[in-house]
Amino acid sequence: VRSLQRRLAVPTLYVTHDQEEAMSLSDRIVILRDGLIAAQGSPRDLYENPNSMWTATFLGDANCFPVEGGLEINGAETHVRVLGGKSVPARGLAGKTLPEDAVIVVRPENCIISSNPDTDSTFCEATVKWVEYLGTIQRIRLTMDSHEATVDLPGRETGIEAGEFVYVGWKAEHALVVPRV
Repeated sequence: VRSLQRRLAVPTLYVTHDQEEAMSLSDRIVILRDGLIAAQGSPRDLYENPNSMWTATFLGDANCFPVEGGLEINGAETHVRVLGGKSVPARGLAGKTLPEDAVIVVRPENCIISSNPDTDSTFCEATVKWVEYLGTIQRIRLTMDSHEATVDLPGRETGIEAGEFVYVGWKAEHALVVPRV
């Protein structure tokens, strides 16, 4: 369908409930929620820069951590508190105020797992709940404080096992603050 669209150079409106299909066929996506436009943009922009937690989880897996407090400005970086008061860098706030009911969104493929805390990324203590082999990735479910998170690691063997204590984190550019709604 995509090659036909390009060859004919005809604008096409394609309606689907399959998010992957929409992303692969579209130059621009409009997401409807309760009959209203919830978000619109290119597939890449909607996936990497969702405008809300709802949009983030609609377009794929997303770890969403409630923000527990206000902004902290540290030079050029902005930090927010999550996971029991842990201060983490975040993006999406330049020139904006913190949404009242905000979350940090981090995609599973943008998370990092380590046996030691790393100063270059944001790391929180976690316990491995389960590890699932999916061929090209291993999906790892973690428990952190009262929250759970999913991490997708490339490769076939990670050496990580259920019950193990690890550190999980992400680079600042992968932590986006958005409204919960």
